[in-house]
Amino acid sequence: MSAGQNKTSRIPTHRISRLAGFGKLGTKIAARSLFEGARKLSQGELPSPAELLMTPQNVSGITDELARMRGAALKLGQLISMDAGEFMPRELAEMMTRLRAGADFMPASQLNKVLSEEWGKDWQAQFAEFDMTPIAAASIGQVHRATLLDGSELAIKVQYPGVAQSIDSDIENVVSLFRMTGFAPSSQTLEPLIAEAKKQLHEVCDYRQEARYVNLFSQNLSGKTGFVLPTIHSELTTDKVLAMSFVPGRSIETAETQDQDVRSSIFERLAGLALEEFFEFGLIQSDPNFGNYTYDAKSGNIGLLDFGAAREVDQETIKLYRQLLKAGLDGDRKKLKALSLQLSFYSEKTDMRHRQMIDRIVVYVFGAIRRDSHFNFASETLLEDVRSIGMELATDKSFNDVPSADFMFLQRKAVGLYLLGRRLGATIPLRDMLETFVCDPVTQ
Repeated sequence: MSAGQNKTSRIPTHRISRLAGFGKLGTKIAARSLFEGARKLSQGELPSPAELLMTPQNVSGITDELARMRGAALKLGQLISMDAGEFMPRELAEMMTRLRAGADFMPASQLNKVLSEEWGKDWQAQFAEFDMTPIAAASIGQVHRATLLDGSELAIKVQYPGVAQSIDSDIENVVSLFRMTGFAPSSQTLEPLIAEAKKQLHEVCDYRQEARYVNLFSQNLSGKTGFVLPTIHSELTTDKVLAMSFVPGRSIETAETQDQDVRSSIFERLAGLALEEFFEFGLIQSDPNFGNYTYDAKSGNIGLLDFGAAREVDQETIKLYRQLLKAGLDGDRKKLKALSLQLSFYSEKTDMRHRQMIDRIVVYVFGAIRRDSHFNFASETLLEDVRSIGMELATDKSFNDVPSADFMFLQRKAVGLYLLGRRLGATIPLRDMLETFVCDPVTQ
């Protein structure tokens, strides 16, 4: 994302100041809702609570405050928008879409304070140049371009101050906002999701762990052409600063101006990489943000940039997903049902009606994949069709099942890739690509 799209605002670093921000926002929302309710009643209308809360003014206020707060509050909003955007009321979905555009960035004085704490007060002496204006600003940190004294170009990711310490309270506060809209699911469903979100966001804030994942992915992709990963500069990397080599290229969306064959080739490589990650490396880079990929038209290379949301997958889970692929591509509905249970798409306690709806989604997805030798993302309506079926579950208050964490990460990755494939108008031999991963090469 371009930093020019963002504005500068100081980040509230202490839990009390962040809580005050949410409190002030809640007061404003309540006041606006009361005013809107009085206005509608005077016109003879009886508005619902959700209508009063999700006015344009309230939506704008929530969006601006989350962008100012950054951290877990903004990240959770972004994740929800990718996972459930089609299930939300239109106003809430629009607010979440705006959150994906990015965050405000730190003023230079606050940035200097963070870097002084991490590198020492004379930190600038290590650089021939350090651009204090970020080239990207996201929920957890912002990225700066810098040049070392030897001429090496770096990308420096700086974590916002106070973000890691405020994760738990931020999430509780933003969930309260969603509960106010009346959209939040039951507590039985929500609590495990909140716990998983907290766990993931604590991991995302661990920049040393992200550095380890960058190195792990680099090892796995060693010798594979067409992809470029940053190299970690360990001397400058700390818990709150991640220093990497600068990866050239423009945002992956710019590739939509390329010819059809090029666009399809780009996406086929990314889809193939996602399958290799999971089935061969035992890893998921689960963040589907388009900003995590770049494309260099001159070299044809795809840059892979962000590994904060990476996680490892156990071999038993991978084995079950191989079986799921085989059953789905064979059209074996009986086997699909059994595997859906084993993979915790639902449980033995799940109402039979809900199980049948989930089974219908799984069957529909594989049916669409099997239908043609090449999957055309530009014309395919698979995502809309699946979400249309899923809407019945999303609006059914009696549905309380929570899928496994692995499934949620995979679902997020798949949706993100699908949206990128659509953006590029790609057509790829998806069925054949999936067939490649049906059998475990170790046991063949």
